[in-house]
Amino acid sequence: MLGYWHNRYMASILRGDGNQDVRRPLLNLPVAFLLLFLGSLCLTAFVLVVIQPNSLTNTAIVALILESNGLIFLYNWLPVVLVLFALFFLTARLSLSCGLAGLIFILPAVVNRFMIEMRHAPLRPLDLLLGMEFMGIARSINIIIYVAVALALLLYVTLLVLAVKFITNGKPRVHTRITGFFTTIIAAFVLFVFVYGDTARYEALPMSGSPFNAVHQYQSKGFIYSFVHALHHSSIEQPPYFDQFITQIQAQDSLPTTIENSANTPHIVMILSEAFSDMPLSPVINFDGFPHPMQNFLEIQQETATITGSIIVPNIGGGTADTEFDILTGINSRRFRGVPYAFTMVTRPFAGFTATLNYLGYRAVAMHPGAAWFYNRQNVYLYLGFEQFLAESAFDGANNMRGGYISEEHTIDRFLEEIRFHIDTFPTTPLFFKGITIQNHGPYDNKYGDIPLNFNLNPDFHETTNLSANDQSLLAQYFHGMLDVDAGLRRLVDYFSAEQQPIILVYYGDHLPSFPLAIYESLILPDAASEGDELIRHNRTPFLIWANAAAQPMLNDIYLDNVQNISAFYLGAILLEMLGISEPFADFANTLKLDYPVILERAFLDNNANVQVFNPAYNPQIGLFNSWGYFRISGR
Repeated sequence: MLGYWHNRYMASILRGDGNQDVRRPLLNLPVAFLLLFLGSLCLTAFVLVVIQPNSLTNTAIVALILESNGLIFLYNWLPVVLVLFALFFLTARLSLSCGLAGLIFILPAVVNRFMIEMRHAPLRPLDLLLGMEFMGIARSINIIIYVAVALALLLYVTLLVLAVKFITNGKPRVHTRITGFFTTIIAAFVLFVFVYGDTARYEALPMSGSPFNAVHQYQSKGFIYSFVHALHHSSIEQPPYFDQFITQIQAQDSLPTTIENSANTPHIVMILSEAFSDMPLSPVINFDGFPHPMQNFLEIQQETATITGSIIVPNIGGGTADTEFDILTGINSRRFRGVPYAFTMVTRPFAGFTATLNYLGYRAVAMHPGAAWFYNRQNVYLYLGFEQFLAESAFDGANNMRGGYISEEHTIDRFLEEIRFHIDTFPTTPLFFKGITIQNHGPYDNKYGDIPLNFNLNPDFHETTNLSANDQSLLAQYFHGMLDVDAGLRRLVDYFSAEQQPIILVYYGDHLPSFPLAIYESLILPDAASEGDELIRHNRTPFLIWANAAAQPMLNDIYLDNVQNISAFYLGAILLEMLGISEPFADFANTLKLDYPVILERAFLDNNANVQVFNPAYNPQIGLFNSWGYFRISGR
């Protein structure tokens, strides 16, 4: 009898199935292959229809699948089935292969859902590299979410272990496994290169919503297909028309920076206010009986020395570094969606707004009450031309926290101290000071504790406003924080008004607060008269440029009228033009904005806010601008 079992054991080894368990498998090999195939279909449908946010209601994914003759489902299914079979050939275990494939596809799909719902931007491949940046905001995420995720993963792993132990299957021979594994890998590579990288194929599929909206693209064409397609384009891509502009760019980029009057070098204070928006000005709400969150901003806006308007920022509810990049470099970061955030493209000394001021003798200092490594600012700011970067260690955070972040009051205190230090220490050297305030950073769920409702819904909008009790609570928290922000702006203006030296203040918001989509839709009403409003209304933030009495004579009057709806990357160029500073790239940008005030990824808004698709043959100025930006990024 012992010899019989020994012979069976040796036979199993010689067959190559590696199965030392003499029990009959629960599932034979053909059934295992069939279940793999069926499992791939179910997993694809689960990700495509169930996990994908608002798919059945907003983008009608099922109808789109039918309209595409099944191609949308096919392109989402192929990666799933290939991964499943590759794992099976690798492990020879059905349960383990299905479990691992579930993690590979379900986890990022869930992350994509949360990003769309909270940031209104889909998960892109290089977002997975933002581990350190996530840790920087991890403390602001409700602990309940961490517990729920941990419990769900524990349950999943437990069920997977039990399935692997008790659901056995027939195993293919070793040579079959090797052949099958490498066949799936080769098939995946061919599909990735020739199918999933094909932009024309991707764009030809039917969709619901705007083709210029990445969220609509993901929801219409499926997370898996969209993610793999984006993976193929996750790089700093040279514009296809770059070569036709390179000679012109090289000639113009080498032109010198000049200034009309060398004495016109006021101190420049540029403040980025986290999540600062004009949502309090929505016609849907009012503040009768409550302090207005933008009272000081509105008063300063009316001063004759103030120029105000709206910038169209790259992202919704997040992405501060992209707005910084746009304003400090004058380059359109939307053109480079293949990188996780725009600052990753700054890897050496970089021409831009700060470098231009350096050339004119400015001392540049940056302050941010957060971690220096966040968005790699500790290196990026130096490359951009800042002499000094003061981060969280320069603030007394231990005694000045409010809403989970260093308070606006303390942040403004430290800004004014550093500005005062420069004026007293370097009396003949102009200062470019860039500061970021972060007190009113989200999330806003109970951010400031028990805050009562501090605004009213206008009666005319009661029936059409879709604000839940929780939505109204989030708004109350945000508006409560805006009172501190608004007070900080007033302190800056009052301090600079009393200063004898010329000072210009540039103040702007980086993006809208991170809210559920229902809040945006309820408060930010569409402009029916503007065709392009739908593409920009969730990306619009206010800005102002203000000058004290000593600085006012230094500004030309080219921008006497307020500036409405310009891309954020124009803001630095506008300020240079107001000061009579000529820098070739900024000069070209100021010319460009006359015809193309808002430039998006593949489209632009003209002076009548009409949407047009960019074509380098018909819009060579945008082609030159995009190519010039790539030229500066690549160092060509």
